Amino acid sequence: MDLFSSPVKQVETTMNKTIYIETGDVLMIKDGKSLIAKGIMYFMRLYKKRKNITNIPENYHHVARVVDLWGMPHIAEANQPGFQIQKPNDAYSDYDWLHRIDIYRPIRPYTEEEKRLLSKQAVYYSTKVNRYDFMNFIYQVKLILTGIWSGPTGDKATKRFYCSEAVATLENDIRPNSFKLPAAVNPVDVVASGLYQKV
Repeated sequence: MDLFSSPVKQVETTMNKTIYIETGDVLMIKDGKSLIAKGIMYFMRLYKKRKNITNIPENYHHVARVVDLWGMPHIAEANQPGFQIQKPNDAYSDYDWLHRIDIYRPIRPYTEEEKRLLSKQAVYYSTKVNRYDFMNFIYQVKLILTGIWSGPTGDKATKRFYCSEAVATLENDIRPNSFKLPAAVNPVDVVASGLYQKV
C-alpha cells in the first residue's frame, strides 16, 4: 500500500456513530472551553462583525486537516505541542467528533496527486515545524483591530505555525495562491474563502 493513499475513511466512535472523512477535509472546531479558545472565539466574533461576515453562524476557534498515511486517516494540525499528525481518535474524543467538529470538503475535489502532496507536505512540516506560534494571537488581534498585518510572512512564517495558518499554507502548497497571505489567515477566513463547503 502507498504511504500516501487516499480512499474515503471513517472514524468509528464508541457511541455507534460513523463519521466519514476524506484526505483534504478541513476540520473546523467550535465550542472550546479553554481560556485561549474563548479568547479566539471572542475575536472571531469581532472579526466577523468588522468584516460584515454574516453567513458563518458557528464560532470556530481551531482548524485541522485530514491527511492519509499508509491508507489510514490522520489529523494534521498545529496546536500547543507544535505541528503534529495523529490518528483521529487520538486527536479528538468521541464527543468532539459528534458535537464540536464540522467537516468542510474542498468544493473543487483534489486529484489523487494533490492528496498525496498534501499528505507529504504535512509529514514534512511535522518534522520541521515543532513549535506553536503563540505570538500570532497578538498579530491577529492587531489585524482585527487595525486591518494591518505585522507578523512574519513568507519563509519566516513557516518556522512556527498556528492552526489556520497551517491549513492555509498546506492549501497553498498544493494549489498556489489559494490564500493571499497564509500567515494572516484565521478560522473565519478559512470558511469564508469559498474553497470549502460543509458536509
